[in-house]
Amino acid sequence: MHKDFPSKVQNFIANSFSSSTIRNMVSKGGLESIQQFLKTGINLDDLCKKDASDYAAALNELTEGLLRALPEPDQKKWGLTRKCLNLFFRDALYNFYLRETYDLNKFEAELEIPLDSHVGKELRNLDPALPVWTTVIGLTCDQSAKFQESALKIAKRQGIHRVHLDIYYWRGSKTHDTTYLIQLR
Repeated sequence: MHKDFPSKVQNFIANSFSSSTIRNMVSKGGLESIQQFLKTGINLDDLCKKDASDYAAALNELTEGLLRALPEPDQKKWGLTRKCLNLFFRDALYNFYLRETYDLNKFEAELEIPLDSHVGKELRNLDPALPVWTTVIGLTCDQSAKFQESALKIAKRQGIHRVHLDIYYWRGSKTHDTTYLIQLR
């Protein structure tokens, strides 16, 4: 493998972020800022040197970094930045080359589920104690933590990691049609 291949794969994943990923949630130039940050603002070489227990702190730092990289009107959209980072890390985990090169499997249990309206509503269907889902751009750090904690409990009961729940919930997989989902009631 050529030495720059992993960075090319990272760029490929970053470029896969499109206007459909962020659906009118950023101002002009926002998508390009997100893509650029995912390409150059995330140093997977440094991340792989960390312990799994350091992932949450690293993710928080990256969230703040991406917020600063966005155009001024978008710099308060914490939920959007977190969603983009969680999508990126999920895709990096699912990519053989990045997973192997950067030992991303050690972070698998720590990765968050990317939150969006489909996921938020499905989680709330299974855990009515969660707040009513509003929007990604309105999502706060505290609200996200509640949804992530609930996702962690649901995923543990299913014998998977919470990042993988996105496969079941994205685009509104209906909970009443699935026997593999466990409600927290």
